[in-house]
Amino acid sequence: MKASEIPPKNTSFLFACKENYFAGILPADIKGKEAEGYKTVVQIAKSYFEANMYDQLAEYISESRYLIRLWSAYLILEYGRPEPDLRARCLEIIKVYLQSDSVSEEALGLGEWYRNYLKSDLI
Repeated sequence: MKASEIPPKNTSFLFACKENYFAGILPADIKGKEAEGYKTVVQIAKSYFEANMYDQLAEYISESRYLIRLWSAYLILEYGRPEPDLRARCLEIIKVYLQSDSVSEEALGLGEWYRNYLKSDLI
């Protein structure tokens, strides 16, 4: 997907996150990285990054259903090179998610990923 093919609000990203949600594919789940749904959201996110459209992808952070907020924050941190302000917003989203009472299977692997991300950022 080229930058010129990305609409301002890319519904394919929303649908891919929704499909991943129902398929049980989670952002930081190591086993999920081989799933087509995982690869699809990564490909879409990378097309945003290549076009330097971080703010447009960050708009999804306001979406609360189907883990779209979590996917957005995770992909920006894992595969992008966000500016410090966006990086801080994404880290805060993940931190709040990990501290919430509703943490369940969605958090599998996320806590470990978060700690490793923070460690690698210090190096």
